[in-house]
Amino acid sequence: FCQRDHPLLVNMQRADVRHFKGRAKVLDLACGVGIFLDCLRQHGIKAEGVERDPRVAQYARGMGLEVTTDDALAYLENTATSFDGIYCSHFVEHLPIEGVQRILQLMTKRVTSGGVLVLVFPDPESIRSQLLGFWRDPEHVRFYHPELITTMAATLGLELEWSSYVEQPHQVVPFAATPR
Repeated sequence: FCQRDHPLLVNMQRADVRHFKGRAKVLDLACGVGIFLDCLRQHGIKAEGVERDPRVAQYARGMGLEVTTDDALAYLENTATSFDGIYCSHFVEHLPIEGVQRILQLMTKRVTSGGVLVLVFPDPESIRSQLLGFWRDPEHVRFYHPELITTMAATLGLELEWSSYVEQPHQVVPFAATPR
């Protein structure tokens, strides 16, 4: 927690605020210290978060953010509140496939008609992620490909509006069959 690069994380998440312009009530699942909640607050967007670690949630509340201490899945299962925006950044890679199916189902139930869900997760096609970052977190379970998440969401009636994967296509470069 203390070794995180706060300014870097702010810069990484700040761009996602655009997806929530005009939203009245946003939920940030597994919000951590509330970096995205603070970005939303700076743009006048009302939001609340859910964080399972009580120390991290306390830190976020110390920044004046509204954060409930609870497991994200349990919170979604037990709340009757609806949101017109739900943000879920770097959480699905902590779940087995059944957990991803469940969280998508629960988010679909909690988002209002016409609402927006934003999921952010590591790029499984990034060699940098594969080799340098992903496995440093002992709670990471697996990479999920954007096409898999899109298909799973579509089975629940969700429609993809934007994807960084589609916007910035990856170019696959062949390897030589024999070394130079």
